[in-house]
Amino acid sequence: MIRKKTTLILGAGASKYFGYPIGEELFKKILEICSNKSPEYKILELFTKSDHEINNFREVLLNSGKCSIDEFLEYRKEYDLIGKCAISLALIPFESHHKLFNGGSNENWYKYLFKIMNTDCTVDTFPSNQISFITFNYDRSLEHFLFTSIKNSFQDMDDEKCAQIMKNFPIIHLHGTLGSLPYINNDIQKEFESVDYNPEFSKFQNGISYRAYSPTTDYNIIKDCNQNLKIIHDNQDNRILESATDLLQDSDRIYFLGFGYNSKSLSRLNISKLSPNKIIAGTAFGMGKIEISKVSSDTNDLIKVRKLYNCGIVEFFKNYESLS
Repeated sequence: MIRKKTTLILGAGASKYFGYPIGEELFKKILEICSNKSPEYKILELFTKSDHEINNFREVLLNSGKCSIDEFLEYRKEYDLIGKCAISLALIPFESHHKLFNGGSNENWYKYLFKIMNTDCTVDTFPSNQISFITFNYDRSLEHFLFTSIKNSFQDMDDEKCAQIMKNFPIIHLHGTLGSLPYINNDIQKEFESVDYNPEFSKFQNGISYRAYSPTTDYNIIKDCNQNLKIIHDNQDNRILESATDLLQDSDRIYFLGFGYNSKSLSRLNISKLSPNKIIAGTAFGMGKIEISKVSSDTNDLIKVRKLYNCGIVEFFKNYESLS
């Protein structure tokens, strides 16, 4: 069980373990979608006035000198719509239930996390795990994994009971998501759908749309996703950001996982203003000494160089920082 108040801040690297393209991989995937008559391209056409608009977007993106679609869209607001469509079309096909659950836990940090959460627990004590999440990622793999694992780990656990347990573990998507899952929505109290991988959108009585965890895309799915995605320059919902900073203020331990330590992201979360008494650490896989030193400098040494580890997430928890 996780007994200390712990918040995990997730960057793109945290989703890479489950097949999602990140950084340059996502960048290249979007270029592919915009350069041929694939099924994704045909859907993208429905959101544009002509092929010329798609070709223009692709050429400008290709020659932007950027390595990330998010970095590109931050300064090119005129491409918001087509950019969001392309992001959704590139990521949704990687929603694979199989990749989340098959195989061992050597690299699957979701399984390792759930193992710690489930240690010495019963169905009654499991909700007492002191864990919350702030993610910069659009994908919903974490909540799908936790929901499915809880439902199948305890006897007589239906969707409604499982969803109630999930409410004890806040998951804040700062940049929005690829749609709401049918069985996890804080605004839904009584009506839940089964985990059946039906990709179609439906409407609850309160008007909230949902989409199951599925790789299928079509026009309506992408249209709905576009409303959920937030680019950095979009008008941010201050309530979401305030909820995230409140979680950090209330946490004893803060761990960055698969995070790139972008200066703006660190600033938005007010990391440099947190209490020095908190344990703050993170993975820094592939980062150089100068890059790590800059992270420490950007946070007024709240994130210390010695607390950034050049390793994967499971290794981070096994060898450096405790979750329990």
